[in-house]
Amino acid sequence: MRLKLVFVLVIGLSSSLSVSGQTSFLKGTELGLTYSSIKAWRSPINTITINSQRSVNPVKAYSVEFVKSVLKNGFVKIQYSFDVEDHSDLLRRFINSTYFVSVGYKLMLDEINEFRPRIGWGIINRANYGTAITQIQGRPDTRSVIHYYYGKEPFTNWSLGMDYRHNMTDSIIIGIGIDVTYNFKFRDGRTYISPFIGYRL
Repeated sequence: MRLKLVFVLVIGLSSSLSVSGQTSFLKGTELGLTYSSIKAWRSPINTITINSQRSVNPVKAYSVEFVKSVLKNGFVKIQYSFDVEDHSDLLRRFINSTYFVSVGYKLMLDEINEFRPRIGWGIINRANYGTAITQIQGRPDTRSVIHYYYGKEPFTNWSLGMDYRHNMTDSIIIGIGIDVTYNFKFRDGRTYISPFIGYRL
C-alpha cells in the first residue's frame, strides 16, 4: 500500500511541476524512484563487544529522491526511504524510515551515459535493543540469550555511493547505484544495490 502511495505522489508531483517547470529553480531538477536490495554487515572489530550478539537482518527498501544540479557539474541529492527489516533477534518485521542528504559530482562518459560519485550523511530510524547472556560457569548447556527491545531510535550514518546513469530520453533516466553506509556507534553498515528510474523536470 505504501509503495502504491509513493508512486501516485511522485507521478502527481512530477506532472504538476512539469507544467510550471519553466522556473529557474526547477531547471536541472530530477525526481526518482529506487528499489534497494540491502546487505547488512558488521565491522570485524565488533567481535569482541556485546554488539557481536546483535543480528544482521535482511532488508529491502523503497525510495523517493530529489536531485538538484548545482554549479557546473555538482549536485545535491535528498532521499527518503522506507525499508522492510525482518528482525531475527526480536522476531518481528519492522518498517523503518530513512533520510539521506548527499553531494556529488557528474562524470560524463558521453552524451547519454555518466557516473555520479557522492558522499552523504543521514538518519536511519531502526530498532534499538539490548542483549543479556547468562550461563553457569562450565555449563554451556545452560547458556541463555534474552533480547530487550527499547523502541525505535534515530541512528546517524555516513555514506559513500556511486550511480551509473543512462539518459533514455531528454526526460527519462534509468540506472543503478551502489551505496555503503556505516554507523559508528554499533560499528555496522549496509551495502545497497539500487536500480532506479528518474524523471527530469
